[in-house]
Amino acid sequence: MPGTYLIGEVKQTALAPNGSDIVNVVWPVAAIPPQTAMVSGTTVHWHPCLLVEISPQDGPAPSGPHVWDHNDLGQKNVTINYAADDGTFAVALVAGNLLNRSESLVLLVDRAGVPAGIQLYVDMLDPKARKELKEILREEAAATHIPPSEVVLLEDTRVLIEQGGQQMRGSEIVVTLPRNAHLKLCESPEWHPRPSGVTIGYHQGREVFWLPSDETVRLPLVVGRGRLVPLILGGVIRAKVPAGAYLVGITQQDKDGRTSGAAAVDLRIRQPEGGRI
Repeated sequence: MPGTYLIGEVKQTALAPNGSDIVNVVWPVAAIPPQTAMVSGTTVHWHPCLLVEISPQDGPAPSGPHVWDHNDLGQKNVTINYAADDGTFAVALVAGNLLNRSESLVLLVDRAGVPAGIQLYVDMLDPKARKELKEILREEAAATHIPPSEVVLLEDTRVLIEQGGQQMRGSEIVVTLPRNAHLKLCESPEWHPRPSGVTIGYHQGREVFWLPSDETVRLPLVVGRGRLVPLILGGVIRAKVPAGAYLVGITQQDKDGRTSGAAAVDLRIRQPEGGRI
């Protein structure tokens, strides 16, 4: 079949029954297909699919001719977003998880390898997620950072320190703290992280959230349990950027820090004639 080629092979150890694992295969930038392909003398738009084969195929016999009838085959349609020539790009993603039981999620946008000349933005297509994120940003802008409170001992005081709370009886430590000792009170953890550096602005007539050039940006999503949140991750090339491939990674976590999803956007910047981006 025209345009069919091997991306890579990985040796994987055996899995226990009902086990699962994640296998990473490098897709070389040079092997990413062009926007169009020649098929039987006709130029057509490329519709790529990833096909995974487990070898040797020693599972149950196929129940039909399709990929989904084979226990040792898997297929996934892939959409490649080719950036416009005006130095902008946008990719549609879906955050959230139907099995999520948290009222809020956090998106970690990792742009450590992306030059500062590329400014990223997020366009929240879900009205609730957009409203909640705007409110969080307003609270961050209005917040007054007050140092944590302290307890000052007026005389020498014996205190009992419990390690692990009441469930670890026998691990207590008794110490004597001197007069005028200062004890800082710990602040309670916040429900959602503060998206420091994120600003509200506009791009092509739409209200968007501009991300700072920090290596990792945290975006809280307060959307409710079991909901899916459509959004757009886009960017604008503000300054001259060296030609090359740059990866933007997006990791989704619940409020307990458990990862429940991930995505990646591969930016390919080419140097046209004249040396301009």
